[in-house]
Amino acid sequence: MDARDLDKSDLIPVLGTETEVEKVFVSGRAIEIDEARKLADFFQVDISLFL
Repeated sequence: MDARDLDKSDLIPVLGTETEVEKVFVSGRAIEIDEARKLADFFQVDISLFL
């Protein structure tokens, strides 16, 4: 995210809500498989980076 000058709010369209983004970043909730797919597509990387 730093390399692309992004912050947490940039992931709201990817994960759906600010609450979901906060759950992942702040409380350390595990990323679900569908979220991992969306993040992989967004960042154009392999899904395994998020699992």
